[in-house]
Parts: sequence; structure tokens; C-alpha cells
Amino acid sequence: MRVATHRAPNFVFTEHEFELPLDHSALDGRKITVFAREVVTPGHERDELPWLVFLQGGPGSEAPRLLKLIEDTWWEHALKDYRLLLLDQRGTGRSTPVGALPDLSTQEQAHYLTHFRADS
Repeated sequence: MRVATHRAPNFVFTEHEFELPLDHSALDGRKITVFAREVVTPGHERDELPWLVFLQGGPGSEAPRLLKLIEDTWWEHALKDYRLLLLDQRGTGRSTPVGALPDLSTQEQAHYLTHFRADS
């Protein structure tokens, strides 16, 4: 797992990259990277806050990038009590992209893509 922390005026971001199995039933098989951004407000980095994991709705969308604190938003309220985790789900954002798979046959490509479905 790789970690990097960045500070902004209203947020402290810690970026996590997890290497995970493509197929949960084949732990020794092909690996992918899943990216997540942890967000807290300055001064709360070491607080024992409960986690709130945000899963972006809709297919193929990365998690939102919080660049400024806009008043009366869900994350403004959430960050008062939680450590927010914004997850780039498989195949989106900074997680391993689906992309071209030239090293795989058509059948292998189709099988590979089944691991990016919501029900996988």
C-alpha cells in the first residue's frame, strides 16, 4: 500500500493505493490497484474519527475531488464527525483502468471485464 499526504487550506488529504486481487476467489492471481482518498479537516488528522466511505453512484465515475469547502454540503457536515474515504472504484479515476487489453484474447478480455461489474 502506498500513502501520500497533502494539505490544502480546508482539508488534509491522504492518498492510499491498495494492491488487490482482480478476482476475490483467486488471491494469487492478477492484481489491480484501487485508489482511495482519505479526507479530514486540519487539526483532526490524529483524531479517532469513525470512517464514512463514499461510493460514487453510476457506472464509470471516480469519486469527487474536494478542492474547496463549499458551505452547506454533505461533506462539510460529514467532516465534523467523520474521516471521509472517497473511493475510486475498480476501473475508474486513479484505480487500475479497464483500458486496452492487447495481451488477452477476446474471450479473456470478456472474462476480465466481468470483474468490474457491480455484482462481481
